Amino acid sequence: MKAPHLFLLDALMLEDEPALEAWRAWRAIANMDRLDAASFRLLPALAARLEPWLAGDPQRAILTGICRRGWSQAQMRRKVLAEAVSVLAGADVPAQAAGPVDWADRYWPAGVMRSIESLNLDVVPADVNRAVETLMQAGWTVEGRSPAGSWFELRFAPPVRLRNRAGVGVRVHWRGLPNSDVVLPELAGWKARETSAEHDLVRVLGCEYADGLHWSCDAAMIGRVSIDWDEVARLLRWHYLAKTRLHEWNPALVRSIPLGIGERVLTWPLRMYRRIRVAGRH
Repeated sequence: MKAPHLFLLDALMLEDEPALEAWRAWRAIANMDRLDAASFRLLPALAARLEPWLAGDPQRAILTGICRRGWSQAQMRRKVLAEAVSVLAGADVPAQAAGPVDWADRYWPAGVMRSIESLNLDVVPADVNRAVETLMQAGWTVEGRSPAGSWFELRFAPPVRLRNRAGVGVRVHWRGLPNSDVVLPELAGWKARETSAEHDLVRVLGCEYADGLHWSCDAAMIGRVSIDWDEVARLLRWHYLAKTRLHEWNPALVRSIPLGIGERVLTWPLRMYRRIRVAGRH
């Protein structure tokens, strides 16, 4: 059975009558007393389309209220993220928005409001501790601890979580795509983040910057642009969760995945394992 939020996604991405039909299909199954979380978070993205669709709907006020709440929350969280970037810039710590806020600006259609449930910043590995210390001096509270700066911790430690005085959280990341290669680059050569549709699609599938919005929504939006599927396959070598979700993803929402991509993705680690075994015999 098709997940309810996928009808909303169709209503957002399709045009005219097919979009209206998708909306009506969603309304036919949506329980407003117990609305599923994925629909609740995607609904605000349809705000600009809803006025004619809600004519005569007895729950119009509830639906428009959800949209207003989502818009207000997104604006407030964007402001918090901008303030964090500004604080870091004042201390000469370069940082950039990552995850949902960045994807909303680069992949979602103009005028469509993506709900923002989490905030994420990317810094280069050498700046992690300085970034955390700078935010703490500005009144932020760290949850857990920063990585000590060792090669191992910089490679495998989770993002550092901080909260401002209002309790809004930000995650500080320092890896463009964690654990994506067996051979590690020199620390000094690491970049904050690769900004390509292929990298971002793998991040979405692997839930690297996961927030409350279902991963399929961002995947569909990124899939609207031209994708190099061979590059996606290369990036997916060591990401089991992302590989699994690639096969769950409904390509009809965006573009068809080229024939054979799944086989290449799934057999890459096996070929690498065999290569290592052969090398070990010599």
